[in-house]
Amino acid sequence: MRRLTDAIEIQTRTQTKSSTGTLTETWAKECTVRARFTPMGGEEARVYHRSYPTASGVFELFYDPNNVLTTAKRIVWEGRNYDVVYVKNSGKRSIRSTIHAVVQVNAD
Repeated sequence: MRRLTDAIEIQTRTQTKSSTGTLTETWAKECTVRARFTPMGGEEARVYHRSYPTASGVFELFYDPNNVLTTAKRIVWEGRNYDVVYVKNSGKRSIRSTIHAVVQVNAD
């Protein structure tokens, strides 16, 4: 079994209402867990006539029934945001889960 050498943050999308009633979407920290990242490649995405580098890879981490990972969440690691594309549990729920994640393309 490979060691889980990196600390990653799992975030959940939340909505807050301002004093004027406007809904704003933000990301809130759910938990920090140990994981291992294996890069799977990269490419360049074009958004609004600008190019942004993207990368994909697999995060491996232990299954935790208190912090269920879904495609509605994201992973933050080394200052980059990774959208969760799919979640594949490798074996029983008490063993490690494998998460495929893609770097979020940010048009800022």
